[in-house]
Amino acid sequence: MQRRVIMASAVPTEWAEIKWMLRQLQEPIILFGERIEERRERLKIVLEELQTAGEMTVLERLYQGLDSITTSKTDDEFYTEGPPELLTFRQSLVSFSLARAHQRAMNERAFIKETAHGPPQRPDWPLSLQTDTCVPGSAVFMGLDWSPDGGVVAGSLAGEYTVFNPDLTVAQSWTPAGEGGRVTCVNTRTGIPGVSMLSGDASGGLTVWRGLGPGESARLTHPGPVNRLAVHPHGATVATSTGAGTWHLWDVEQGVELSGTRAHQDQVLGLSVHPDGSLLATASLDSTVALWDLRTGHRALILAQHAAGAVDVAWNPDGWRLASGGQDGRALVWDVRRGVVAEEILAHQSVVTKVAWCQGALVTAGHDGMVWFRDAYTYETIRHVRLPGRLMGLAFSEYGVAVARPRVVSVLRCT
Repeated sequence: MQRRVIMASAVPTEWAEIKWMLRQLQEPIILFGERIEERRERLKIVLEELQTAGEMTVLERLYQGLDSITTSKTDDEFYTEGPPELLTFRQSLVSFSLARAHQRAMNERAFIKETAHGPPQRPDWPLSLQTDTCVPGSAVFMGLDWSPDGGVVAGSLAGEYTVFNPDLTVAQSWTPAGEGGRVTCVNTRTGIPGVSMLSGDASGGLTVWRGLGPGESARLTHPGPVNRLAVHPHGATVATSTGAGTWHLWDVEQGVELSGTRAHQDQVLGLSVHPDGSLLATASLDSTVALWDLRTGHRALILAQHAAGAVDVAWNPDGWRLASGGQDGRALVWDVRRGVVAEEILAHQSVVTKVAWCQGALVTAGHDGMVWFRDAYTYETIRHVRLPGRLMGLAFSEYGVAVARPRVVSVLRCT
């Protein structure tokens, strides 16, 4: 064993062993476009760095574990099983994500060329934000989103839905019959033909609404309370998360659950789909952020730097930066290409409830009542706004920023 530890550069050649070692070292298992020999070379570099640093105990444990591995086709399956609809989704996702990845790479090249002689211009839209009159609600609002006309749709912990006009007067309000439990999340910009809104509730329902009102809807039975939902850019696919540490994939047009994955040891409160559609990021109260390859169903990377639970997560449009917010009051910006924290921001004095990238800014909101706008490249503060009470939800659009607070919906508008 001693000689094997000293010769740490003798990297395994079997893919199952390489994958196991990378996973134990909390390194990305697969980088986009990486070949098997390149993964082996990457592992070799990490092992040599450990050897140089004198981490012999770590290497010994690693190789002892490697000796106990028994590989089989079942243990090393390339993808997780599922219904025929899942296979159809994955097959179509391959060409979809490759096309979007190509376009993203072209955009990145153009950006590098444009900023070769200086940083990009700081966005100025948050500088003109003003707070509209707050409208008291009948219950504590949790999930909200913008309606097509510039109004807001919000769901409350009493199970009530409210549609606000652009001036924040109430257009209509309803509580679906026979549905108990609080509304946890709302999405009105689905991009799915014929679907005006998606919502999740704590009684285990994912509801597909055909209009913004108490009309036609279909409620899908969800395996436990719906914590969050994220709409995939391809087809009628939606990701959801639960308090049991799982995430699920749905085809809401056919009303079929495509897959369910045990992801974390605690509640999954954050979901974000990669701009290419190939990856799903999850944030959990177990303090970790994980990346999942939607083409295979397997975990691609786990990120663990939050000192307390991770609450929200959001991909930057560049596809390689990921923001996460936690109960430790920090916002972390990850470079997922290297699996490291690129920027640590002491964002709030309490829980960071929301992180988002919007028009050249990184925006965070927290239980301390603060909304911070920071430059997406330098992370310098552009503007901050203080609102009374905890900030429970945030939604962005060309109309401004909608904020859900206890019994209140507020709007910060661009003027």
